[in-house]
Amino acid sequence: MSEPSRVRIGGVCEPFWRHLNTVEWEPEWQSLVGVLDREHLTSDLRRAFDRLEVDFEETDSSGRVVICSEWMGYLEDVWRHEKKDELCEIFTALAERNEYFTFNRLAKMSLAVESIDEQHALLRLVRGMCLCARSLRSQFVGDLMQDLLGRLEKPLDLSPVICGEMLELLLVVISESTECQRDFMRRNGITTVCGLYANSDDKDELFERSSTFIGLLLQEVLPKGASTALNNALTAEAKEAVDEALGENEAEKICKRLKM
Repeated sequence: MSEPSRVRIGGVCEPFWRHLNTVEWEPEWQSLVGVLDREHLTSDLRRAFDRLEVDFEETDSSGRVVICSEWMGYLEDVWRHEKKDELCEIFTALAERNEYFTFNRLAKMSLAVESIDEQHALLRLVRGMCLCARSLRSQFVGDLMQDLLGRLEKPLDLSPVICGEMLELLLVVISESTECQRDFMRRNGITTVCGLYANSDDKDELFERSSTFIGLLLQEVLPKGASTALNNALTAEAKEAVDEALGENEAEKICKRLKM
């Protein structure tokens, strides 16, 4: 793996201007410092982003697990940084710059690789990217949504850990995205998750994860969308689908258990 991809957000050393007292500087000089600071933050993330595609080509499955782990470090840096919002903007711009090619490739790989360790690492990385750059979630509308739901329809082909990671990714994808929520419902996604719930033992981790997914979907994700009328309709549709798949009033029971 190439060394440039190991650089963390903010670089190895702080830039010299952060050691200066700029509070009393003239506005134009403070503005210049702001520009320099943004470029400094951008350069490290840009180098890592540009190297990501190359690094995946240059290594094997175990190496890709390491890359994913290092990239999760990037995303943690972004999430905890004092300029989190600005870094999320930068990250989004970098993803858009290559027309989401790198992200889409990672997302497709996360649903197709055979190694459990690699798939687990990829699913976590894709989920982390979606948290940092909300616009990435729209890339799941269409084929990626269908592929993700298709994998969840065959839980016996997956480990419980991978099933759980897919559910967490799916929840992030449809959160705060009416477009993704509509696509999820149109493809009978709630019925797919209900199938996981119905076919797992109540002591299984998958039972808990699918129950949590359904409860959060009905109580938090769908009701709190940007369009009140549309999201009320989606919530009602989802509750009806849950009751139809699992039994009358089961949606209400799941929501009550989640509150306990």
